[in-house]
Amino acid sequence: MLWASSIRRIQLHDNLASLDLELSAEQLKSLNGESQIELGFPQSIYEREMVRSIRYGGTWDRLLL
Repeated sequence: MLWASSIRRIQLHDNLASLDLELSAEQLKSLNGESQIELGFPQSIYEREMVRSIRYGGTWDRLLL
C-alpha cells in the first residue's frame, strides 16, 4: 500500500499549498455571485414568521446571528 501513502502525502502538500492562494476582491465577488443558489424547500418553510416563533419560542429577534 505504498501508493496510498504517497497519494495522501501529495494531497497534503497540495492542500497546504492552497493556503497561500489569495483572491482579489473582484475574484471573490465573482465567485460569491456565481455560487449563489436558490435554497427553496425546506429553507422557505423556516423563513416564515409563524415557524420561527414556534421553533425559537418567540426569541428570534433576540438571537445574535
